[in-house]
Amino acid sequence: MSKQHKKFDVIIVGDGITGLSTVLHLEQAGITNIALCSSTGHPFLGRKTAGIVTGGQIDNFTRFSHNYGNEFAKQLWDFGNQANEHITTFCRKHSVGVESGPRLRLITSEAEMREAEIAVKQMQEADLPATLDERATFNDKFSERVLAVQNDGHPGSIIDTDKLGSTIFSKIKAAKLSALSKFEKNDSVFKVHCGEQILETEMLVFACHLAIGGFLPEIKDALVSVADQWGYMSIEGYPKDADTFIYTANHTYEWGSVSNSSKATLGGGRYLRHHAGIEAKTAQYEKKIENHLRQQFNLTMPNIKLGTLINGTAGLDCRPCDELPIIGPMFGDSRILIATGYMGNGLALGFYAGKCLTEFILKGQADICPRRLHPERLRSLER
Repeated sequence: MSKQHKKFDVIIVGDGITGLSTVLHLEQAGITNIALCSSTGHPFLGRKTAGIVTGGQIDNFTRFSHNYGNEFAKQLWDFGNQANEHITTFCRKHSVGVESGPRLRLITSEAEMREAEIAVKQMQEADLPATLDERATFNDKFSERVLAVQNDGHPGSIIDTDKLGSTIFSKIKAAKLSALSKFEKNDSVFKVHCGEQILETEMLVFACHLAIGGFLPEIKDALVSVADQWGYMSIEGYPKDADTFIYTANHTYEWGSVSNSSKATLGGGRYLRHHAGIEAKTAQYEKKIENHLRQQFNLTMPNIKLGTLINGTAGLDCRPCDELPIIGPMFGDSRILIATGYMGNGLALGFYAGKCLTEFILKGQADICPRRLHPERLRSLER
C-alpha cells in the first residue's frame, strides 16, 4: 500500500501550548490549511504545567542585566509582561478560570537581599514598578525567615489549564495527526512523515520542547533539560477575601502560589536532585522533595496550614545554554521556525510564542519578539 500524500500551508510539530497557540493565531489570521503533528501522542490538556503565569521573568532582573545589560533586561521584562497580559486576556475573554494577585519574591538570605537591592534599583531606573518592602508591610503573612519582599509590580495568575486546553481545541480546525517520525527537504518543499502519511509543506514549525533537538541536531546542544516538580495542596487558615499571590523564595529555587480558593501550589527544591536535575532524562515526583518544600513553606508562612496532597507532578523544563528563550526562524533555513526554552514560564511565554511565530510566518518578522531570542545567536553550535 502506497503512503498517502497531502500538502499543507504550515505543519506544526508539537501539540503543547506553543503548538496549539500557533494554530489558533494562524487560523485567526486566515491561514486554515494546517496540520498539527503530535510530539508525544497525548494532546495538551493541562499536562506538565503548574498553571502559574507571571509577567517579567521567573529569575530576577539582575540575572539578565548582568549577562546582557540593563537595556536588554528591560526588553526581556517587557516581553514577559506582554506575554502575561496576552494569555490572561484570552482566558478571561473565553471564560477560562484565572485567579490573579501580586507576584512576590520572598527574600530569605543576606545574599538574596543584596541581589534584590540591585535588581529593584535597576528596575526603577528602567521605569519598571518594582519595590523592596519590609516584611511587616504584609501584616504578618510571612515569618521572620522572610527578610523583605520584592514586589515586581505586575500580577501573577493561576490558570485552569484543563479548561484552557479544551477551549483552544474547540476553536481550532487544523488536521490533527500522529507523531512526526522524520522530515526531509526536497527543493523548496519539506516532506514530513507522520505514521503512514507523507505530508508536504513549505513552512515547518517545531514547537515540541526538548524534542526539537532530535529533529534539528545543530541546535540539540543548546537545549538543556532540567527536572523539577510541583504539588497541589489543600490549605487552611487563609481568608477567602485575601489576595491570591504567586511567590518565589531562595533565589527562585522555591516557588508556588497561595489561592483564596483553599489551595496552594508548592514547586522547586531541585537542588535535592542529582546534579540539581540538570540534564535529567526523566523526571520523577520525589516525596523527599515534597516533604522539604512543605517544611520550607511552614517556616515561611506558619499561619497557613498545609493539608493533603491533591496531585503531584514532575516534568522536564528546558533551559537553553545561554538561559534565554529560543523563538524564531532557524539559522540556515528561515522556513523552519522553532520555539522552546521558556525558563520556567512556559505557559505564558509558550502561548505568546504562538503569536510571535504567526507573525514570522505572515510577515517574515515579528517586532514583538526581541531579536536576541532568535536561534541565529546559536550558530556557533552548528556541527
